[in-house]
Amino acid sequence: MPPKPAAAKTTPTKPATKAPTKAATDNKTPAKGVNATAPSKTGATTKAPSSGATKAGTAAKAAAPIKKVLVPEEIQLKEIAGVMNYGGAVGEKLKQSGRWMLIIDRNGNCGTFLKYRDVNMIQVTSQAQFATEPMRKALMGSLKFGKPAVLDISDSDQEKIMDVASEKYNEIYPECWTDLMDHSIMKDDNKWGKLYQENDPDDYDNKYDYHADQFQFIVLTNLDPASTAMENFFPVIVN
Repeated sequence: MPPKPAAAKTTPTKPATKAPTKAATDNKTPAKGVNATAPSKTGATTKAPSSGATKAGTAAKAAAPIKKVLVPEEIQLKEIAGVMNYGGAVGEKLKQSGRWMLIIDRNGNCGTFLKYRDVNMIQVTSQAQFATEPMRKALMGSLKFGKPAVLDISDSDQEKIMDVASEKYNEIYPECWTDLMDHSIMKDDNKWGKLYQENDPDDYDNKYDYHADQFQFIVLTNLDPASTAMENFFPVIVN
């Protein structure tokens, strides 16, 4: 039998590629004058914060008050009484500062001096004194009779004691420490009136019989105070 003829090879034809339409081309190229926003990895577009939001954030930061640490004034022990009465150059600076005095007495002589003056003193190292009720009575008595309330933080942890003290005062009534530090407790009879309790003597109940305008709050220490105390008080070194 004669051999079968070989089958002819056929070359497959490639499918014709469609030319992109004008609409598709236009979608890829942004028009002039239009800002193209690059898509994020999640598929959403990211938008830069507006200048108004940025300015508002900057203004909020700028509005935060900055506390100034005052350079301690140095005086002699015999001058402390005059400064407490806002006398002399240092006393005038104390008055203008709007802060309470922080006495730094490394020799311990000022503490003895103050004990013999007409002040109400609370020593934080005494459990009997450094408690809510004695502190309330001392503060109320100082406001009524217009005399200094002295908080003696000597021989204590200077980094922690002021936080502990503020908590103690706030146990007397909420925000008592704030009212004390901003002087409003001596200007508002509704605030010092919160100190009175029913078991107190009747003469303490009359809010109008207080000499609160003569009140002072003084912190005394024999150690180097914490930076927070230096920021909030008027420091005086007694030599």
